[in-house]
Amino acid sequence: MQRNSIGYVALSLSVAILLLVGCNSSGWRTSRHNPSGEHDRPLSDRQVSNVQLTLARSLERQGDTTEALAAYQKAIENDPRQAIGYWRMAILQDQRGKAEESEALFREALKLEPKNPDLLCDFGYSLYLQRRWAESEELLQQAIKIQPKHARAHNHLGLVLAQANQYEAALAEFRKAGCDKAECHNNLALVMTFNERWDDARHHYNLSLAANPDSESALTGLQNLEAVASNTSPAIGSVRLSSFESAEEN
Repeated sequence: MQRNSIGYVALSLSVAILLLVGCNSSGWRTSRHNPSGEHDRPLSDRQVSNVQLTLARSLERQGDTTEALAAYQKAIENDPRQAIGYWRMAILQDQRGKAEESEALFREALKLEPKNPDLLCDFGYSLYLQRRWAESEELLQQAIKIQPKHARAHNHLGLVLAQANQYEAALAEFRKAGCDKAECHNNLALVMTFNERWDDARHHYNLSLAANPDSESALTGLQNLEAVASNTSPAIGSVRLSSFESAEEN
């Protein structure tokens, strides 16, 4: 949806600054009031960057990718140590299909936070989408080593193992991610669809429905499958990227 960018950004920035000054529990650093009546100290580069990150995340949630990318860029220009700025930009570039730009941004983020399991998980999933199985598995294993109960990392690792036809190992990873039987078959169906193995995908979606006849994921997956198989819709792309939605800044 088209917005009045100048007005929207000005309003959002005003709200972000109010949050910055008025709420100690938010985690933002506040400027200190000078009791002598002089002007408050100007915001530091870090504080300005934090305001831009707040604005960027708000724009991203509103679906305004272009403005969000611009705001993230300004955030890291004000403070290049903000790993989350590179990270969120990488995800947005992935969603735009710009894998090369995404990888460069993920690598910048990892320089700053090499032990962040969520970051490793998202980068691993990005490489999975590029069919770079070995590199994806390495990053996902790193995430799990740091945080053994990282559900998304286990789920994505299951997808990678399924690509190598290691179905039992894949199912074990899906279960570690907290998936029930229907969800496990949904995941395997997604892999089959990813590889254009339409009959195998239908088989696993049907097994999912046998385990849970009310599975919306299986029903939607079958609809997407038929659309993709008949070249009538690119809907599967949005399914592949859905896991990025849970990656939030801390």
